[in-house]
Amino acid sequence: AEMEIRREVPAERRRHVPLFCDADGEPLRHGRLDALLRAMLLVFLPEAECRKYSWHSFRIYLACALLADGVDPATIQCMLRWRSEEALRIYARLNAERYGELLLRAVHADISSVRTTNAHRSIVIDADDQAAHLQRGLHVMRRDAYDEEHGREPPIPTEDEEGFYEVSPLDADPDA
Repeated sequence: AEMEIRREVPAERRRHVPLFCDADGEPLRHGRLDALLRAMLLVFLPEAECRKYSWHSFRIYLACALLADGVDPATIQCMLRWRSEEALRIYARLNAERYGELLLRAVHADISSVRTTNAHRSIVIDADDQAAHLQRGLHVMRRDAYDEEHGREPPIPTEDEEGFYEVSPLDADPDA
């Protein structure tokens, strides 16, 4: 923010003035920025660890952190200088904890406003059973989300985890 204030770019020029530039006002190009990031990371991290980070990954992190903090999508898009909402939909992801919270809230939500014209039998949902199922599997969802984010194959499920994603109390046959 201080850098932006010091530069005093008039509003009508903001679209055409680079955010990051050298002392002469020339934009910092991709190669130079990557070299600077690598040099900064090498001060604190081993080289193998440095390869995991990029300016792109930092932008994704910031989008996810802002979303997790409840910042509205338009502000996130503006802060990250994304031209379209498409980038926001791709990169601003819910973290596993928030995802789980939303699912649990949905299970306990009042759904009396839902209507259907072709319901031929009553559907009974045991919200406590469904919530317990989700709670048992929350660690599985967190681990799998972490593995996916880091490009790793998920581990073979334990006996307790087996079938967590495939079967839930909602999938049970009501006529059985």
